[in-house]
Amino acid sequence: YMEAGAIFIIQNEVGRFLLEQRNANSKRSQWGWVFPGGKREGIDNDTLDTVVRESLEEFGIEINKEAIQKIGDMDREVEEGFLSIYLVKIVQPSKLVISESAGGGWFSVEEIEKMELGYSQKTRIFPVLISFLESQKLAFQ
Repeated sequence: YMEAGAIFIIQNEVGRFLLEQRNANSKRSQWGWVFPGGKREGIDNDTLDTVVRESLEEFGIEINKEAIQKIGDMDREVEEGFLSIYLVKIVQPSKLVISESAGGGWFSVEEIEKMELGYSQKTRIFPVLISFLESQKLAFQ
């Protein structure tokens, strides 16, 4: 049972989250909005490497491994293994370099709540983020 890849939720300095819009070539959820993610490749020592590599490939965003925080796991729906879910806090770059998807954008929690997310991210990933954010809030009260 292996760590097959990563979902990475990128949060900017004003608390908005990066979603990417899948394109027509996506296997599933064509044109759907999703949190970014990627499969662990042979060159990745671990899924932290996957996050760093995919973030650069997909958005031109350089991520420091120290900024990556694991907030959960998710079983994959179709293939063996599980995905690690990470939260990455960054200072938003002036522009996104979108290479593999139709687009990208920064959204608040409230906006994401009203959106349809591709795959089953709304029921399987978004709640992990929300419960993590809630636990952080409680920690600072």
